Amino acid sequence: MINGFTRWGYRLRVLGPVFLLCTIGTAVVLGLGTLNDWGEVLYPALIGFMWSLLGLCFVWWFQPPGPNAVLLTTAWGRFKAKIGRFFSLLKCWIFLILLLGTIGLTVRFILLWQQGIPL
Repeated sequence: MINGFTRWGYRLRVLGPVFLLCTIGTAVVLGLGTLNDWGEVLYPALIGFMWSLLGLCFVWWFQPPGPNAVLLTTAWGRFKAKIGRFFSLLKCWIFLILLLGTIGLTVRFILLWQQGIPL
């Protein structure tokens, strides 16, 4: 799981600036929509903000580590490698939980948007 996410994160690293611009853009639209009471714009902006933030987290978290030849030669280095592996696995599970939550919120927001319920 870690290797798969790392491969995809490395392949999608060029989309990092796009995710960052989308996050900033949708945050601005959310701010303006809240101040100007644009009810019909808030649901799509919130959905776009959630997905662009999730994409940004994915690209930022799952990059291959740099080479470190000294890491495994000492007991402290092996311990740091094990801790790093644990945190990598923890990031994978946190990302999966965030992904499921984002999917659930997207479905809920689309249903509320279609019913015309203001945010």
